[in-house]
Amino acid sequence: MRLKLLLLIGILFCGVTYAATQCSTDAYVKACQKCPVDSFGKMNQTCYEKYQEEGKTCIAINTPS
Repeated sequence: MRLKLLLLIGILFCGVTYAATQCSTDAYVKACQKCPVDSFGKMNQTCYEKYQEEGKTCIAINTPS
């Protein structure tokens, strides 16, 4: 019985970790593709923060409560 419970917890944890990783990766890739970069190599902060917030929202939506 304990093994089944640990297995269930492990599977849930893997799902949450995967969702968070996927959300973070997607937000980072979108920011890199769509945000302008100045001549010094600095990404536009407002644009970057928009995609960062989208990543946080994605994690919140995909994390079981």
